[in-house]
Amino acid sequence: MVAEKVYKKFMLATVNAVFQRLEYTRIPSTSPAHAILSVEQKLADWQIIKLALEHR
Repeated sequence: MVAEKVYKKFMLATVNAVFQRLEYTRIPSTSPAHAILSVEQKLADWQIIKLALEHR
C-alpha cells in the first residue's frame, strides 16, 4: 500500500493528464515478504494484466 500512496501523491495527476483512459486495479506485491498470500493466489490476481494485454 505504500507504493500505491506514493504513486497517487506524486504520479497520478501527471499520468491522468497524459493518458485519457486508464483503469486502476490493486494487485498484490510479488515480494516474498507478503507471504500471507500463496503463490497461486498472487498468480491468479496478476492474471488481470494478461487479460488486459490480450484485449487491447
